[in-house]
Amino acid sequence: MLPINYSAIITIPLSSGNDKHTPCHNNGMPRGAPRIRTIEGKLNQLAGRVSARRHELHLGQEDLCGRIARLTDGMWNPTWRDVQRIERGQRIVSDIELLFLARALDCSPCWLLTGQQ
Repeated sequence: MLPINYSAIITIPLSSGNDKHTPCHNNGMPRGAPRIRTIEGKLNQLAGRVSARRHELHLGQEDLCGRIARLTDGMWNPTWRDVQRIERGQRIVSDIELLFLARALDCSPCWLLTGQQ
């Protein structure tokens, strides 16, 4: 198993829970976990690799959307904006979405996550 470089990941803290807009649990902590982001502030690590692989295959964002929709029998029918947000690191990608993205891009999920086979 390849090691993960955790130093390339940072967390963005949420509100302290003291303001009136943050619902809190009984322990005074803000509701929900903070979103973990890369050092560049992205919500996913695969943004650049998705874009690079899509370009290698000479696919437009709409083409990738079509591949994904066909692979999932329409259960995930992303728009080009979804793909754009993934490629910019502005959208979290679930584990299931990762698997279908990898299939649609003819690559391994491991490579999408780490850049290594």
